[in-house]
Amino acid sequence: MPVRTDRRHAPRYPFSALAEIVDENENARPSSRVSDLSLHDCYVDMKDPFPQGTNVMIEISTETESLETHATVAYFEPKRGMRLIRHLHQKPHAVRLQLLCLLLFLIR
Repeated sequence: MPVRTDRRHAPRYPFSALAEIVDENENARPSSRVSDLSLHDCYVDMKDPFPQGTNVMIEISTETESLETHATVAYFEPKRGMRLIRHLHQKPHAVRLQLLCLLLFLIR
């Protein structure tokens, strides 16, 4: 069996924050929780994830900060959650996300 290589572009950090997610048709899902975060993607724990390829708007909120960005569902696990890939063209949010990932790296 071939060895699977890890093709991540950036490290993932354990992270816990509330997330509100809405798809292009304005179908919202109940509040969910982000469980890991990187510069390019995040994993969202939720019982009813959107299908692969769905474009969504996600708002990630902590007690002091909030970040809203467009993303696409890379894959989902029924009744568990989904991995979202952030759209890379959103520069203002990218700087905030880089700072957050740096902070997570430093405190880990």
